[in-house]
Amino acid sequence: MGNKKVGMEKEKENIDLKNIEFFQHLSREKFNFLMDSIDKLDQKFTTIFSVNAVILSIIFSLNRFQQNLLFFFGLASIIIALLIAFLGYVPKGLLEIDLNVWWNENYGEKYKDTISEITSHIIAAYTQNKKVLSKKAKFVNLAFIFSLAGIFCIILSQISCIWGN
Repeated sequence: MGNKKVGMEKEKENIDLKNIEFFQHLSREKFNFLMDSIDKLDQKFTTIFSVNAVILSIIFSLNRFQQNLLFFFGLASIIIALLIAFLGYVPKGLLEIDLNVWWNENYGEKYKDTISEITSHIIAAYTQNKKVLSKKAKFVNLAFIFSLAGIFCIILSQISCIWGN
């Protein structure tokens, strides 16, 4: 009877380890997907930052500062877009899920039926990562809107100066 109980514990241990490996693979895939999404957002930030920096350098090299409200609004919008792009690019804050470490910290050698706890741990980390991704996406959209507004205002100010002269 004692041997049967030891055999059942070994079987339970193998099942739990297989579950951990499966969930580890699942969480790694989710993490890789989020990292790819964040890398794409970072590329957009870099593009916005570069375009705005080029526009600002052209404006300052032309040295055509008119007393035009549209021009100053456009200039301010581009500077704000640069700041937003910088602030959005800096934070990462993703949680990489390592279930083996988590399992050992929480359970050590005690193997028991904790699939729901592992699942809730993955969901909590994934939710945190989605929040970071959502925050970065909002920064991209804001920077893009300010960039477009700035470019549009500067173009309008240049057109009004040409018509005014």
